[in-house]
Amino acid sequence: MAAIAGAVSLAVSLSMAVGGARRANAAGGDVLTIAGTGAPGSTNAMGMDASFRYPWAIVSDGRGNAYVADTDNNLIRKVVLSTGAVTTVAGDGALGSDDGPATTASFNFPSGLAFVNPTTLAVADSFNRKIRLLNISTATVSTLAGSGTFGMADGIGANAQFGTPYDVASDGEGSLYVADGGVDLANNIATNSIRKIDVGTGAVTTVAGTGAYGIVNGPTTTAEFRQPHGLAVSGNYVYVADRLNNTIRMIDLIARTIVDFAGTGVAGFQDGPAVSAQFDSPHRVIVDGNRLLVADTNNNRIRAIDLATNIVSTLSGVGTAGFASGSASSAQFSSPVGLTTDTSGYLLVADTFNHSIRAVDTGSPILSPIGAATTSAAPSFGGASTSVPAAATTPARGKLELVSTLPASTSSAVSSAVSTAVVSSTVASSGAKTPLSPATVPAPLALPALSATGPVKSMADGPVYDPLVGAPEIPESLALTGSGSSLLFALALCLTGSGVLLVTRRRTRANEQAS
Repeated sequence: MAAIAGAVSLAVSLSMAVGGARRANAAGGDVLTIAGTGAPGSTNAMGMDASFRYPWAIVSDGRGNAYVADTDNNLIRKVVLSTGAVTTVAGDGALGSDDGPATTASFNFPSGLAFVNPTTLAVADSFNRKIRLLNISTATVSTLAGSGTFGMADGIGANAQFGTPYDVASDGEGSLYVADGGVDLANNIATNSIRKIDVGTGAVTTVAGTGAYGIVNGPTTTAEFRQPHGLAVSGNYVYVADRLNNTIRMIDLIARTIVDFAGTGVAGFQDGPAVSAQFDSPHRVIVDGNRLLVADTNNNRIRAIDLATNIVSTLSGVGTAGFASGSASSAQFSSPVGLTTDTSGYLLVADTFNHSIRAVDTGSPILSPIGAATTSAAPSFGGASTSVPAAATTPARGKLELVSTLPASTSSAVSSAVSTAVVSSTVASSGAKTPLSPATVPAPLALPALSATGPVKSMADGPVYDPLVGAPEIPESLALTGSGSSLLFALALCLTGSGVLLVTRRRTRANEQAS
């Protein structure tokens, strides 16, 4: 196609229906990158301009933020999921165990995170052999338990000992469970066990494990693990990622027994019944509704265990190490470790050797664009309103994004086809939805230069819709106007589920269930 002289005026109307339900990509597993360049670093920035260094843990606060144990940087970082903004909330980056103001506190290989309450984050400070607390409201760090010396002694606060606490999980009732997988080769002792901390008193007790290496089931007092790395609490059960046993174990807190829940104990990759399934160095587990999700680290995959049927399946990852985003059948991870679920329905992954934070569609929410329209070069199009098919569900949290696409066959002479655009909103006569107030309407919205090589994306500086903080302001229709000189290009106005990359709009779990 050749460019034409003069400007062509465009107007696209996007009607957003709210009734009915439509499901896309029900299987889930699609992957995108939320933050991180893929190379190690410690830069605070937006999205893929930020950098991490071997992040091991991630936890959502349920309010649109994720906290990351940036392990090799000895920092605790925060990611605002709607924008991808990354900041440092605790740690000065130096090795140490200093308590006090978060900006001057220090850690040594922080590798596990869990919320004790909405404003207090527990940190498994692995090589300091301590469990630390970060008070987000006061920006202070303190030590809950651990003397700092290697050992397995129970006790109160600093009188207790840990070997290498790799992960921490809250039961939501005032207790923390700790995966203690330490080994002291010089003195030939190990602490392979699951510990429990009363947050109110700092009292530490041993729940399961003798400390010795093994894979002994039965009574918790005689049970054995081989470097437990992750754990999740669900009611009266604790699920344990027993890393070197390549097995997921389950502790019954009432019966005080432990069994193999999934995995043969042989390193490998096999889906199917839990008793014959195989894992390779599983590092973390989390409960997600009726599933147990597993970071199958050496397999570079995210696995799922159906808690009703005990069937193991692969949620995402092709198995080869890499940094590819996209569908479940093509996405790649590189030694993923940390897992957490976000209220939007994404599974967030600390993709450790990719030094990044990834998001996986779990299959419960929906991915769908609001709509798109293709414009022709006919001069008569100028100023006309073009109808765009609407998605049939209410948008959840996201940012407005304009995507412009130029066919590869188009001449590069149209590289600056569209310069600016203005987004405005109208409300249906029913008045069922709240209109965008003038202050929240983005203007003007800059578009990228179009390229002859394919899609070009541009983030709009638009309003954020967040159902977690009251009813979102959802316009019944949006109008896009602008000018350009290309013969053929497409425009789509979308809500991005994570605010940085995916050109889609997500539904929350609540919306999915309601429909």
